[in-house]
Amino acid sequence: MGMSLRDAAARAGLFDALRPHLEQARIMARAEGFYTSNGNPWKRAPADGRIPADWWPQLCSVDPAANRATFRLVVFSMVGPGLYDKVESFTDDIRAIGVELESAAVEARFPEAPAPAPRHAGREDADLLDSGVQLVNAVRPAASPSKKEETDFAIKSAAQEFRKNSGLTRDELYERLFGPKDKRALSLKNKNWVTSWTPSRFRRKVWKQARERAELPLFAPKGRRPEK
Repeated sequence: MGMSLRDAAARAGLFDALRPHLEQARIMARAEGFYTSNGNPWKRAPADGRIPADWWPQLCSVDPAANRATFRLVVFSMVGPGLYDKVESFTDDIRAIGVELESAAVEARFPEAPAPAPRHAGREDADLLDSGVQLVNAVRPAASPSKKEETDFAIKSAAQEFRKNSGLTRDELYERLFGPKDKRALSLKNKNWVTSWTPSRFRRKVWKQARERAELPLFAPKGRRPEK
């Protein structure tokens, strides 16, 4: 640890450049304290101050200048006595203050630009060419996530939705991840999927894997299909 969220966002250029690395646990994070929406210390906060990677898809708001981030988390769940009763979950906006990131990981992924070489007489054309190359590199967009990275993120997001509601059908879960923005889960409303997500790809690459990660049965008792 050791680098404030403010300094890390400044080094990366913007917080959105950091977020995929936080969600994939390539950069670890911790906070000095966690508070509920009414301002009380959160009693179930991680004892070591660590912010788990699977919290970042639940991010509600972030203020890098203040080193703060707010997550919408499930704070309480209950289930009825019946075999097929759904789990009812309750959420709260948990605010993390004094957020710091793993400095070595941030520096490795966002190295500082090298200082420009000094100008020398007679090298005007070469200097102009170097400046043009640097300008092109500066405006080159960040690399898009690979198909595998986006699939891993989809599985993690789907597992999160299963933990909130284990009774989701396949169609309901597909809409919460990839449907119209008004049908999506809150944390995915502004998510721009880079690769194409057809129902067939979702069924083959995400449904089963997400149920396994959420520790749900792949087959319901008495022949009842889980997606039904």
